[in-house]
Amino acid sequence: MQEDGSEWPLFDLDIEAAQIANEAQLSALIARGAVASAVQIARHARYRSIQYQERVRRVVADTLINPDAHDWLGDVPRLLESALARVRDRFEAEAALMDAFAERRSVIDDYAKLTAANQLMEILRECRHRHNEPHRRDCQISGVSGIFG
Repeated sequence: MQEDGSEWPLFDLDIEAAQIANEAQLSALIARGAVASAVQIARHARYRSIQYQERVRRVVADTLINPDAHDWLGDVPRLLESALARVRDRFEAEAALMDAFAERRSVIDDYAKLTAANQLMEILRECRHRHNEPHRRDCQISGVSGIFG
């Protein structure tokens, strides 16, 4: 529940849209060789991922406290399906970014750009790991929906 007493929406399209936009911008920056800017965008994408993950975690935590807090017959299964699809999409996007960037990184000879390139790879790896955890948890939680239905 929000501070004003209203319910949090289960789906936050703004988070998803922002993350998709961040990925497109990240791809363009990598293609142009603007590594330092790509690092900043990757940090924003990581933040969006954390927001989305927190939204799913909150629904599950609310349900553990009060099983009637959310609609486990309609809204929550759609949320979990959406979250799983999102994680799969992020895996594919991150893999493509990492592959594309690995090629570009191998030819960087400027120390500052190489440092930024290493930071970018680390952020992308962290995001990939972060997406792996919710994926496993969401797969387990999907089986929970039958308990409340």
